[in-house]
Formats: sequence, structure tokens, C-alpha cells
Amino acid sequence: MRLLAALAISLCLCFSVAGCNGSSADASGSEEATTSVEQGVMPYSSEEYCTMDWTLESIEDHFRELGFDSFEENPVEPEDDDYDRNIYELYIKSFIFTDPWEAGDQLDTDDTIVIYYNEQPTLTVESCPDLGRMVECADDYLTFAEEYDGKYVAFDAYVSYQLTTFTNDNIIMVSGENYDENQSHDWTIYIGNRTWDNTVQGGTPVGTRVHVEGRVDLDYSKYYDQLYLEGMTLYPIQ
Repeated sequence: MRLLAALAISLCLCFSVAGCNGSSADASGSEEATTSVEQGVMPYSSEEYCTMDWTLESIEDHFRELGFDSFEENPVEPEDDDYDRNIYELYIKSFIFTDPWEAGDQLDTDDTIVIYYNEQPTLTVESCPDLGRMVECADDYLTFAEEYDGKYVAFDAYVSYQLTTFTNDNIIMVSGENYDENQSHDWTIYIGNRTWDNTVQGGTPVGTRVHVEGRVDLDYSKYYDQLYLEGMTLYPIQ
């Protein structure tokens, strides 16, 4: 009897220990599953990201480095007051919630980053060879204006002439070639000022090298029989 009792007690202890070990393994597995979800710490707030010089491609690469791989892209048509921004808004979307974030927030990298981006980034002579040709020799202006009507462009040039129209619109003519007062500058680009606020330094002397940003306007290009840009900004280059 004593031997049977001892055996029974031993069996009970074994099952008890096995049960504890099984519970421990389940708890451990559950804990591991919980902590295996990757988290990304955001170095900047969503608002700060929008003030930086990102493109859609570069900001997605940046977020991938932080562990994110799900993106929702929403193109936005630029307007005169925000044409020079590439990223307009950023949010983190989890289930039904879509929210901005602050610098230092720890986000779940399984969630989706929602990106509202400029679908027509400003063209430069580097990104658009056609623009480079226009700046150097704007002879085929109509083809360029038809293809890029409404697009925003940025380039450096020299002021070659200024005039005031009969409607009191101030027009600054610029040319990509080095200015020479003894040389005729036939290929010029007209920079209008119908929407200028305080971003254009008026009265810029002829021969001054300037930075120009503007919107291609096909109708006014036909009117002036030359490539015409609605000026966004124009200022001397020091």
C-alpha cells in the first residue's frame, strides 16, 4: 500500500510539473507574439516632414528605413500658394483611425502611412531638359507652352528688358545667356506679375542675374508671341 501510495503521489507531482511547464510555455509564446510586432520611432512630427525637401520617392525610402512598408499615395494638384512643396500632409492609418503624429512617437510599422503629395513638382533645368532649352533659346516656345501649360518651373537667368503694358502690367524679360548691353537678346522669356505679392523684387536692373519661379501660361504665351510665365517669385542672385 505504501508503495502504491508513493507511486500515486509521484505521478500527481509529474502531471503538476508538466502542467506548470505547459502554462509557462503558452505564456512565453503569447508574450513573444506580442513583442514581435515592430515599432518605429518617428524622428520628426508629421507636420515637420511636410516642411522638408522630400520627394514622394525619398520620403517612402526614409519610412522604409524606419520599418514601414505600407503606403497610401494621394496625389494633389498644386496651387500658386503651395506649388513649391512636394509633401502636403502625412498621417498614420490604423484600422478606422487616421491621425498625425509627433516627434518621438512610437508607431506600429504594420500600420499604413498616408501621403498627400504634389502630383506636379516644380520643373528645373536638371529635371526637365526641355526647360533648359527654353532658357537658353526660347524659339520653339509654343510647343513647350502647349506641353507644359499650367506647370511650375524654376531656373536662373539674366534680366534683359522691362516694360509696362497699356494695362499697367509689369513684364520682366529674362534670358539664359550672359547679358551684354551691346548684344540683342532675341530669345527671351516673359515674366508677368498678375499674381505677384511681395515675392518679386520689382525694379531689378537690366543685366542682373535672377532666380525665377513661375507657372507656364499658354494663352498669354500666344498673346505675347513668346514664352510667358505667371511669376511666383523673382529675386537677384548674390
